[in-house]
Amino acid sequence: MLQELRDPLTLGLTLFTTPFFIFFFWLLWGQTPIIHVGVFLPKIHSEAIELTAKNFDGIDLKHYQTRDDLIVSIEKKEVDISILENERGPSSNPKKVQIEIQNHKGSERNDRVVYLLSDSIKNEILDANDTQIIVKSKMQQDPKKNSEFKNFVPGFLVFSIIMIVFSTTMMLAFEIESNLIFRYKISNTSVHEYLIGSGSIQFLNAAVSILISITLTHFLGFAFYGNFLLVFLTCLLGALSMIGLGLLLASFHKNSSQAFLGSSFVMFLLLLFSGILFPKPNLTIRLGESLFFNLFDLLPTSILKQVIDGILLQKESIIEIKEGLFMLLVSSLFYFTLGILFFRRVFQKGGET
Repeated sequence: MLQELRDPLTLGLTLFTTPFFIFFFWLLWGQTPIIHVGVFLPKIHSEAIELTAKNFDGIDLKHYQTRDDLIVSIEKKEVDISILENERGPSSNPKKVQIEIQNHKGSERNDRVVYLLSDSIKNEILDANDTQIIVKSKMQQDPKKNSEFKNFVPGFLVFSIIMIVFSTTMMLAFEIESNLIFRYKISNTSVHEYLIGSGSIQFLNAAVSILISITLTHFLGFAFYGNFLLVFLTCLLGALSMIGLGLLLASFHKNSSQAFLGSSFVMFLLLLFSGILFPKPNLTIRLGESLFFNLFDLLPTSILKQVIDGILLQKESIIEIKEGLFMLLVSSLFYFTLGILFFRRVFQKGGET
C-alpha cells in the first residue's frame, strides 16, 4: 500500500481515468436540453397535464387556445412534442376521447418522453375525468432504447478494469527496477506471500475504481435497476484476469519505461478487439458444420463486456448470464495462473527478467 502511495501518478491514472472519460462523454452526450411540448386539450383539465409534466425534467409545457395555433407552432418548428385531442364526428361516443402525442423531431430522448407521457397521461387524466382515454403515440425510434451515453456505460466499466493492467505492470516493474524484488527474496519472503500482498492491493484498486465509476454514472442519470452488487462482483471477477496480464507483462520488462509502453499497448489492443469503445472485429473460427465462434470472444474483456451488457442493457438475471459468468471465471483463472507462472520465475531470479 505504501508503495502505491509513493507513486501517486500511477495510482491517480488507475482510479480516475475512467471517471474522467465517463464525465467527458456525459458532457457530450448525456446532457438534457429543454423539450418544448405544445398542448391543445380543450375537453381535458389542463391541471392533469401539468401534473404529468412535472414528473419529467427539462420540459417546457405550453397550452394553446386553438388547434390552428398549435399547428402553426409545429410548422415553425417551435414545438418538439405535441399533445392534442383528435376531432370527432357527431356520432362519436362523448365518453371516448382520443389524445395524440407526437414527436416532431428525430430525437431518441423525445421518443422516450412520448412513451412515458403516454402512460402517465392515461393514469393522471383517467383519475381526474370520467372518460375513456385512448392515447395514440407517434415516435421516431424505439422508446425503450438507451441514450447514447447510457450505451457507453458498460464499456466504461470494463475500461476501469483494463486500467488494472497498467497499475499492476507499473507497480511490479518499479519494484524490479529498484531491486526491491531482490530484497524481498533475500529476506526469505516467499513468492506466494508477495503475490498475495501485491494482488490484494490491485484488487483494492479495482474495487475503488469500479465504485467511483458506478457511483458517478448513477449521479449522471444511469439507473442500475437493482443490479449494483452483481455488476460490482462481475467486474471484480474480470479484474482477476487483468492482474494476471499485469504479472505477465511485468515478467518481460526491465524498467518502468518499458512497462509503461508495453501495458499501454496491451490496453489499446483490449479496447480495440473487445468491443468496448469500437466495434468488435469478427474473426470466425469454424470447429464443425454448425459450430462457429469469434476468436476475439476469448478475450476476458470481451466476455466481461457481454456479461455487463446483459445485466445493464438487457436486464438479465444471474441465471440468464450464468454461462457468461462461467466463461469469465475460466478466462480469469487462466490469465491469472499464466501470469503467476511467468512472474514466479522472475521472483526466483531476484528480479532478473
